[in-house]
Amino acid sequence: MPEPGPVIKSSIFDGLVQFVARERLPLDIPRLMAEFGLDPKLTTQVPVYVPLNPVSEFLERAAILSGRPCFALEYASFYKVGASGSLGYLLAHAPSMQDALANLVHYIHAFTTPMHIALVEAEGGVSYLEWVFPRESKAAMPQYVSFALGAVIERLRKVVGHGWVPLRVDLIHRELPCRELYTTIFGPRVRFDAPHNRMWIDQTSLAARHVGPDEHIYRTARVAGDSELSKLKVERPDQPKDLRTRLREHLNAIMTDGPHDLDSAAAALDVDARKLQYTLEQRGTSFSEELSETRRLRAVQLLTATDQSMSEIAAALGFAEMSSFTRVSRELWFGMAPSKYRQRVRADGVPPPKVEKAREDDTGAV
Repeated sequence: MPEPGPVIKSSIFDGLVQFVARERLPLDIPRLMAEFGLDPKLTTQVPVYVPLNPVSEFLERAAILSGRPCFALEYASFYKVGASGSLGYLLAHAPSMQDALANLVHYIHAFTTPMHIALVEAEGGVSYLEWVFPRESKAAMPQYVSFALGAVIERLRKVVGHGWVPLRVDLIHRELPCRELYTTIFGPRVRFDAPHNRMWIDQTSLAARHVGPDEHIYRTARVAGDSELSKLKVERPDQPKDLRTRLREHLNAIMTDGPHDLDSAAAALDVDARKLQYTLEQRGTSFSEELSETRRLRAVQLLTATDQSMSEIAAALGFAEMSSFTRVSRELWFGMAPSKYRQRVRADGVPPPKVEKAREDDTGAV
């Protein structure tokens, strides 16, 4: 049985049709949603959880077809507080910035799950909000990251004032050609191709009090948020991580430096190597297949969301030789050289379908 992938509330589409109409963009939203397996009725129905990956790919494609490279970031400024449900109200009507961010950390799964997010106190009297997408997620694509952070900042401004910007923003994805818009929403200190997604906040901002919160809305939103989280735990109860999941997390953690062999992985997981091998066989897979798939998923994120060079990506994936990365990309993962895969995704907004054999005009050049 396939493992559940990341999901997001369909309310992310709330107001999208109106935004496209206001901007007079050449987009047929229902048709485009259908192309990604998303029911066009989601724009008007009661919100439900939908797979996050096609939503992220939808935003990438919409940016290309509309001719607006920062389509999702513009949409974030249009996205009304109530569109994100209880989470939006919990941010916009919190008593302070500190409370708003605590709500974001606590109630994030009421909007998208799974998602790791934390508010960390750093040295020098500053803190940062860090968020990590699950390994199976394509949400690291620039459009979704821009939308998500932009929407959060717009709601935080309801607390601390319209002109507020973070102290600094680090984003794991490549820079999109809209520096002025980035500066307006994220502030002047934005770093791209960063190792982590982080929003840095000074202590004065954290301590800032909301001058006019609606306490009734805030209390109601907390009740709704608690109810959503309780329902979510029933529908998606936490289960102990199985051996295969633990192996994937281990491989992801040691991908760059290794070692990449069965015995070392078994030792790290504190299991017998024969038991690990047998468990994988029962799941219809093997250690080498798990290593390859873990590398492929990381490669997709680095190729689509960053501007790192091919040699940098090869090293990050643990390949000793650039030629090995190219060969695996062509023969096992994408049916083409990694540089061509990146070009196709950048041009089309979605990953190209895998082909069985590389075309004659595809070379190993990177």
